[in-house]
Order: sequence, then C-alpha cells, then structure tokens
Amino acid sequence: NRGERPLHTVPFNEKPRVCIVTDKEAQNSMLRMIYLHDQLPAQFKGSLLGYIQDVYASLITAMLNNRTDDLKMDPAASFLYDFARYEEEVKLKDAFLFLSIPKEGRETEAYKDMLIQIEKMRRYGFTQAELERAKAQYLNMIENSYNGRKTTDNITYAREYIRNFEDGEAIPGIEWEYEFTKQLIPFITVDELNKVAASYIHENPTIAIQGPEKEGVNLPDEATALAILKEVEAMEIEAPVEETINTTLVDKAPKAGKIKSRYTDPVMQQTEWTLSNGIKVVFKPTKFKENQISMSAFSKGGKSVLDVKDLPAATLATDVVEFCGVGKFNMTELQKVLTGKTANVGAEINANTEKIGGDCAVKDLETMLQLTYLYFTAPRRDEQAFETLMGLLKTQLANKDKNHKAIFRDSVSMMATNHSERTMLLTNEMVEKVTLDDALRVYKDRFKNPGDFTFVFVGDIDPTDKSTEKLICQWIGGLKTCKASEEIRDNNVRVPLGIQKNYFTRNMQIHTASNRIQYTSYDIPYTLSNDLNMEMIGRILSTRYLESIREREGGSYGVGCYGTVRQLPVSEAILIMQFDTDPLKQEKLMSIIHEEVQTIIENGPLATDLQKEKESMLKDFQEDLEKNDWWENTLYEYYLLGNNPYAEYKAAVEAITAETVQETLKKLVKSGNVFEVVMTPAE
Repeated sequence: NRGERPLHTVPFNEKPRVCIVTDKEAQNSMLRMIYLHDQLPAQFKGSLLGYIQDVYASLITAMLNNRTDDLKMDPAASFLYDFARYEEEVKLKDAFLFLSIPKEGRETEAYKDMLIQIEKMRRYGFTQAELERAKAQYLNMIENSYNGRKTTDNITYAREYIRNFEDGEAIPGIEWEYEFTKQLIPFITVDELNKVAASYIHENPTIAIQGPEKEGVNLPDEATALAILKEVEAMEIEAPVEETINTTLVDKAPKAGKIKSRYTDPVMQQTEWTLSNGIKVVFKPTKFKENQISMSAFSKGGKSVLDVKDLPAATLATDVVEFCGVGKFNMTELQKVLTGKTANVGAEINANTEKIGGDCAVKDLETMLQLTYLYFTAPRRDEQAFETLMGLLKTQLANKDKNHKAIFRDSVSMMATNHSERTMLLTNEMVEKVTLDDALRVYKDRFKNPGDFTFVFVGDIDPTDKSTEKLICQWIGGLKTCKASEEIRDNNVRVPLGIQKNYFTRNMQIHTASNRIQYTSYDIPYTLSNDLNMEMIGRILSTRYLESIREREGGSYGVGCYGTVRQLPVSEAILIMQFDTDPLKQEKLMSIIHEEVQTIIENGPLATDLQKEKESMLKDFQEDLEKNDWWENTLYEYYLLGNNPYAEYKAAVEAITAETVQETLKKLVKSGNVFEVVMTPAE
C-alpha cells in the first residue's frame, strides 16, 4: 500500500545551453553533450517495447564507443577517453550522453572532435561491419550470463530487483532474455538502428564543460562552444567505411608437447601435470562459477633481479605491451579479433615475480591459451601505440601535483622503503626515462623462459577432458623452454629503523589531515601462526578504533588497520593504520592510535573482541573455500612459497589466544621501528 511517488523532472531546453565550471583542485577537464528525451510511459518501460529499446541503445552506444576507442589510439588524438551511453538522466527524462576527457591544452579541439563524431553518427550512422561486431559483443554478454545462471551472486539479483522497483526495469529472467535475444538480434538491421541513432541528436543539447583553473588549459567559453556547434553542423564529414580484419590469432601453431607425468594432490585435490618442455600445469576444477576459467602463470624474479636503471622500463613494460599488442594485432585490432569471445590475458612484472594471468568462458579456452602463447613469444613493436601510451600517461600526470591523495601515497611509498633508489614513483620524470626498446627488452627478458613458470587453472575446467588435454599440450606444451630458473634477489630494501616521522603541509581547499602509521619488525619469522596473529591484531584494533576514534571522538569515518607477515624477500611483520580527520583533531587521534596498541600490550585483547574475530575469520574461511579467486591465490602461495593455508588455516586460527596476540604485538613494538606520515593543510 505504498503511496503515490512524486516525480520531479526538468524541462527541455529551448535553445542550446552551455554550463562551464572550473576548480583549482580538478585533476582533468571533462566535456559532456547531453541530449534529453522523453521516457517511455511507465506502463511500457517494463514491457517488450521497453526491452527492445534498451537493446537498441546498447548496440548504438557500443558501436560509437568502439569507434572512439580506435580514434584514441592515434598519438595525435585530442582526447584521452570518449564514452557514450543512453540512460535515465532525471525522472521522466532519458538522455543520450557523450562524455570526453580531453588532453590538457587541447580542450577546445577535443570539444570539436567530439561534436564531429556525434554529427557523423547522426548523418551516416554505422556500417554493417560495426553492427555485426556490436551484435557479437551483446550476444556473448547474454550467453555468458545464461551459462553462468546457476551460480549468479545474490547481489546481482538484488540490484536487478531494486532497479525494477525504483525505475520499472524489466526482469523477465536470463532464460527468457537469452532465448529472446537470440531471436531478436538477427532481425535488427543497420538501417533501422541508424534511424534510431539519428533521433538521439537534436538541436538543443546541454553542453557541460568543466576543468582545472590553471595556465595551459583551453576550455571553450560559451560563445566559442555555440559557434563550434554551428560550425560542425555545416561542415563536410566523411562517411565511415566498411572494414574487414583477419581473425586468425596465430598463423602457425607450435609443435605440441606431451604430458610426462600426472599427479593428484590428496589434500587440496588439485591435479598436476609436468609437460615435456618442463612446464608444470595445475588444475583445480570447481563449480562455484559456471562457465568461468581463471589462469595464472607465475615465476620468481620480477623486478628484484633487475638493475636500477631498468626499473622505469620494468614499471611500464606490461602497459607498453598491452598498447602495442601481440602477434599481428595492436590493442584495438585485438579487441576486434576477440569480438564475440570472452577471453582476457595480461602480463605483470611485480617486485618479486612475473605473471601472465587471464580468464575465459569455457568455449574460449583455446583463445585464452593462444593469447598466452603470444604474450610469451610475440610482443609487438609499435611506435605509434607507444607514443599514444606515453601521451596518455603524461597528460594524466600533468596535474598530479594537485592530487593530494597521490602525493600522500608517494610520500608513504618513499618512507616505507627508506627512500630507496629502487622505489619508482609514477611521475612525468620517470615516464621520460622509458623508451620503447628498453620496455620491450625488459619484458622479453622477464618472460623469456616459460619453463620457469607454473600454470594454475581454476574453475570450470576438466583435466580428464581429452580436448582440454590437447589444447594445453598444443599451446603451453608447445612453448620453447630452457632448464634455467631464477630466485628472488634481496636488494636490502627495508623500512627506516627507529622512530621516523614525515609531517608536511599542502595548500588545500578542503582541509583534511591524512595519517599513516606503520609498525615493522624483522624479528618475527613468517609462519601461518605468526601471520594470523598479526591479522588478528589488525582486526581487533579496527574494532577498538571504531569505538574510540569514530564513535567516542567523532574524529574519522574509520581507521583502516591491517596486520600481516610478508615473506618476500625476507620475513617482515607490519601493522598499518591509516585515516583521515579534521586537522584540529589530528594530534589527539594520533595519540589514541598508539594508546590502543599499548593497551593490548599491557592487558591483552578483550575476550569478546578476540572471540568475535576468531568466529569471523573461520566464517570467512568457509566462504572462501567456495571462491575461485581464493583457490587461485592459495595455489599461488603453495607453488611459489610452499605455504598450505587450506590444510593448516582452521587449526592455526583456533590456536590464537589472548596470550599469542599479546606476545606477538609486544615483539612487534619491541623492535622499535615505527614511522608516521602525516599530511595537513597549510595555514
């Protein structure tokens, strides 16, 4: 018996409307074109008509976004990012929205380029090839949802019900959507979609322009914005042309390897293969997420084995390869090749390891394996893609000095490594040191020997399936390897010893004090028991700070608190606290942070806090056992570090007592290594 819901809306513009806003602390500019439209009447929103309208909008915006994704790969592009969508803007009004993030200094140019793309869509629409790509993407999305329907998260259903209740969104169920979409999509023509796309654009849009207040930013004023709008409406624009692309990822498959040995672990029930090229492959079949396979291939080394001079290149190497692409295809070409498929692969070079990870739908396992093969064997050299990436990074970093959170993070990073020369901060100065040749050289060095990698597959995969065996032997067994292996190098990067403080000020519009405290000990060796006691300390302190700092003092929304014992490159126990507060309360709250630590050292934790957190940890563990990402991380620990939390976790948690928590915290604090980083507003 709910009452009548009042609905408030906005009127249509009688002429184009320009809104311009600037902000001293803005990180970038943003340009938006907003074309308002009446919504379907409420009785039709959840109907078949409303559903078809949503499908049309998804296809149109997907085609336009695919088009601008291609354009942004040109180093000469005026924008970093363009995005279109069709959605409810306010109650009773929908909007076609086109958003652009321009490169600094080219805001007016990017505004014109955005209008050209909108006008191009209005005049000419899209090509058949563009529509076929968008159709394949949409069908693949629906098919993945359908295939994974039995393991859909509760939150997905809850959000759908909320949208139905609040906005009238149709919820016919994925079975109906899948069958209906398969029937609908083939009958959607490019001509009818082009008519709908043209109807999105009218002569009285809202033009929203915002950006930082600084020299070098070239935001169009109202007169300029309106003049360019008229100019683009009258200018000559070339129609889009049909495009074809070779969709074969690998022209010549490698010679397949064989399985030398098989083993099934009796504890965790994972299956291990050793291939003829020496690579170890591990399978953990689960049914927690239907139609989902995750892959992780990792080895020791990472940045730890590199010279300092190569660290800038190592920091950006995998980004460079992502932009340049693999095999015959750059990044955008690769996206086109993968249209209609669910297969993602990417590389990482971390502090102590290198990794190639991915995920895929069951039907696209071979595609994921082919991509993995190419990431090992065929990173591309593409100077234009490299220039595009460098331009994007430099533009993003141009206003980093105004980003207080970024400056604070960098300050913490430098303190946590005692200002080591191996600590790489992402700045324009660092980016300038990276060349395409260096990035590719470092990447190839880190992934030159797949034989040093362990491959782990988790999810909807069956190692007894003959087709799976054939694919693994072909694309992983076919990788060329050598018998060499690497270990992690300890470069003696440590926190500063003793009590260290870095208190600094910055000019801020919003006055906030940001605080980071870290206790560190190198006298607590890694064991699962020590690690869980450190975790328990972090959990209990979080509860204490909730009561003392948030509830009693009203000083912060919350204190992030985290305890652990790291293993690499050496055992390092750390306890971290971080929070923001009113500068006037900073000193008092900082004293409370340390007082709560001292209280546990002197009196031990409260029995109620300890029991609650033990129950929470055991509950989390039981839930984690039914998550693919937990198994992937657990097998990573097992094969890289020799840990087995699956077998030992429950007993280790149950063994935690008030005494073990107290003694662990005493040992941590006794080491005497504490640093504080505090950023406050300048007077």
